[in-house]
Amino acid sequence: MDNIEKLKQEYELKRHKIKERLNDFNKFFSEPYSWFYTSNEMKLVSVETPDDRRIFEELCFCILTANTSAEMGMKAIDSIRNVLISGTPAEMAKRLEGVYRFNNVRPEYIAHARNYLSSSINFKIKEKLLSFKDKNGMRDFIVENIKGIAYKEASHFLRNIGFKGYAILDKHIINSLFEFGIIEKADRPKNRKEYLEMEEKFKEFSEKAGIGMDEMDLLLWSRKNGRILK
Repeated sequence: MDNIEKLKQEYELKRHKIKERLNDFNKFFSEPYSWFYTSNEMKLVSVETPDDRRIFEELCFCILTANTSAEMGMKAIDSIRNVLISGTPAEMAKRLEGVYRFNNVRPEYIAHARNYLSSSINFKIKEKLLSFKDKNGMRDFIVENIKGIAYKEASHFLRNIGFKGYAILDKHIINSLFEFGIIEKADRPKNRKEYLEMEEKFKEFSEKAGIGMDEMDLLLWSRKNGRILK
């Protein structure tokens, strides 16, 4: 049995959980829910928070997750959720002490994102995202304007709020692509051009395997991490 057939078998075992998670992402964007992390589990909980604030929470989660872990990012968000909109960087940094590795730097990024989104689009994040006709243009807008977010985390953010067709090229995915012979070196993309080229190879690999691109991303990540998170 070749590697792709083994991958297909593994996908069949995880198909239900993968589809369930992708449905959660769709639900997040269309209904009033937020993610919380309790008892080592992610939970999508009904909230009364306005859509733009919920989407901003997820953007902040992705800012916090870069170079750490999904678990650490979720714990960090839970610690500062109620000051994301009004808290100072110093206040956020204080709350993140002992919870999060980069507790001084990332709150500055969050404040920068909050100020930019308020001044440039009046914090109408959902409306702005829905205005893009081109998925790469939407991602470019985030990368170019949100400090601390590059192509991987911009893709992560958009996937987590229900947008399709983005590859989240973190170390787990890149190592998997290298192991399957899809790329020649397990090096991270250095710029937009390299990211798009690797993303296209990822897409072709997904098509060859007969597994949707968004599902493939969660499948490969779960093979390395052992869990299907976000």
